[in-house]
This record gives sequence, structure tokens and C-alpha cells, in this order.
Amino acid sequence: MGYNALMHPTRQQILEYLERRQQATSAELSRALRVTAANVRHHLAILEEDGWIQVTGKRAPKGKGRPTKVYALTPRRQADNLPELLCALLKGIPPEARPAVFDSLAEKLSADTPPLPPEYHLTHHLIQTVKCLNTMHYRARWEAHAAAPRIRLNHCPYAAVAEACPEVCELDAHLLEHLLHRRVKQIARRKESSSGGPYCLFAIET
Repeated sequence: MGYNALMHPTRQQILEYLERRQQATSAELSRALRVTAANVRHHLAILEEDGWIQVTGKRAPKGKGRPTKVYALTPRRQADNLPELLCALLKGIPPEARPAVFDSLAEKLSADTPPLPPEYHLTHHLIQTVKCLNTMHYRARWEAHAAAPRIRLNHCPYAAVAEACPEVCELDAHLLEHLLHRRVKQIARRKESSSGGPYCLFAIET
């Protein structure tokens, strides 16, 4: 699947809008995101090709003109909630045993996109980390910051259990540390962005 690991911000905003509103036309997205209709259609075509969205119907115009396509997330993109079993499993792990268990899970989760050797420059590690995270649908990106670089996770694959099971955030931290060869600190959890979608933020210790 031609998924773009370093997802364009406009495509991230389209997905966040569809998560909140369930469905939308290209015209509605153009107005909501304040980008041109041609720009929205371009990004919709990419998202549809990559399997993130689908056309669920057509809406008749109020006046003359062609019916307008209505877009929504694909069922498998909507069905990314983990079962309650995961929460029960994580809560059953004693706190002192979690680091070893989470390190092992992080290694397995990143098996298809393994970390780069430690001696590579941090920028290369950040790019590789974002690539790996986005194969798991985190819609991640990295950001430069005066204090230290940050990894922003714009989508939580554990959304169904995250509130009841904060241990999944520990798993995210271990995954980031495994990929980056550096310690990280979570500085925002499920924070609302200006576009309305929640995100998590991790600072990287350099």
C-alpha cells in the first residue's frame, strides 16, 4: 500500500475531520480546512488510494450540477480499537516487570521497520521512527524545538482503552526509546489540537 510515512499535514487534518464528523464532501473539507478545492481533491485522491478513506455515497446539489462524492474513513481505519483483553493483559503485568516486557513488545512491533544503528545522526533516527510509527497508523511527525526534538502522535491506535489503561502510554515510550536509542518523556497526553483532534507529545532527551 502506497502509504506516505511522512504524512502531509493537510491529509492529517482531513483524517481528523472525518474522525470527528464521520463524513464530508470535498467542498465541506475545503471550507473547514481553508484550502483550495483542487488541493483538497489532490489529498483525497492520495488518501483513497492508500486505503484511508472511501466514497460512501453521493450528495445531490441544491441547484444544478453533478452529485458530490461523500467521503468517510474506511471500516478498517475506523476499527483500530484494541480489545479489552489488551487492557487486562497490561494491567496484569507487575510494575517491576513492565520495562522488560515493554522492551520485548517494542522490538516485536518494530520488526518490519527496525531502528537504525545508534551511531546514525538523530535526524535519521527521527525520520526512521516516524516511518515505523506510521506503518502502525499513529499519524506521527517529528518537530524541532529549542529544548529538544519532539515526536507528535496525532492518532492513538489504543483509543478504546487508553483512558482506562494508561499503561499503553508506557508502551509507546518504550517503542520510541527502542527506535531512537534515546530516552523520551511524555509531555502531553490526549491533548486537544487547534483542529480538534487529540494528540500525544514526547520530548527526546539529547
